Amino acid sequence: MRPLRPPLAALFGRGPSTCFIVREDHRLLRFVFWCGHGLHWPNVGPRVAGLLSGNLVSRCLVGVVEFPLDAEASYLVEKNLGIVVPYRDRAEHLQLFVPHVAAFFSNAARYVGGNVSITIVQQEYGLEFNRGFMNNIGYSLSKNECDYICFHDVDYMPIQADYSEPNGFAPIAWYGFERRTDPRNFTFIEDNLEFFFGGVVLFRKNDFEKVNGFANAYWGWGWEDSDIFNRCILEEVSLTRRKGTFKVLPHMHMGYDISGETIVGSVAHRRNNELFRKRFPFPARFHPSKSEIDVNRQTCMKENDGLSTIEFSILDRKPIPRPTTDERGLKIEIVTVSVRRPK
Repeated sequence: MRPLRPPLAALFGRGPSTCFIVREDHRLLRFVFWCGHGLHWPNVGPRVAGLLSGNLVSRCLVGVVEFPLDAEASYLVEKNLGIVVPYRDRAEHLQLFVPHVAAFFSNAARYVGGNVSITIVQQEYGLEFNRGFMNNIGYSLSKNECDYICFHDVDYMPIQADYSEPNGFAPIAWYGFERRTDPRNFTFIEDNLEFFFGGVVLFRKNDFEKVNGFANAYWGWGWEDSDIFNRCILEEVSLTRRKGTFKVLPHMHMGYDISGETIVGSVAHRRNNELFRKRFPFPARFHPSKSEIDVNRQTCMKENDGLSTIEFSILDRKPIPRPTTDERGLKIEIVTVSVRRPK
């Protein structure tokens, strides 16, 4: 459900009424407009009534008009969202994530007009976890069934967030994770959210492919997000930040260890930081000059490491039963994959 835009808005004139577009089927768009008084509306079908009863209990429907779908179809066509969840060894989080997200998209996120599918990509045991690699695999498995993509960590529970198609790429996690407590009794504070790129990020498919996806070279914890963020800056992919609210489930931050009373970066975190600095000597957070950006372009390894270079085997692929909270009919599956680590 989204606000009516010009020039079709001009058909209804101006005044106290508000108009929204509700997609009924593949041929018609139904324009529903209401005023701000009363509690009843005519019987306009379960789809429309459900939308109104869920979000506008104090409003009154005053009219319904139908138009052929080809009218301004460039922005009215429903879009299918694919959600990729990189995953390993977080069973307690997954048990909470699946029903929560199913309920969220059945209720709070009805404005995502098309189908929503969730692909959980599970890396087999044996190698360090590679989040970027799993995201690339998830995209390759999902791309033919969706119009745009969301990369979503399993410990981020949406409370209020906009999952609609972005113009370019859009990190949508903002409130709720600025201050996180590790079970080992220390706290992380994210003090520069303008350059934070993790948690939940939306991409248009062509833009994700333009930057060749995530790098596959970051094994262990951290820096794959910083890498793709800088790839997007190099390729001038449009950035839009959406300030969504999420509940972040507690878990042990594998990027840090405790040595006595001192918190230090883990071995994998330090190794990945060194790799990132080699590939991006002048990262975007320091507002590099044009000449420095040209250096980054020569060292970023974008063409040689990413979506186009993934190799994997599918060990198992099965659907996850739909939660009782799922009124929308989400397609949810978990895919276990095997990958090799280059020597």
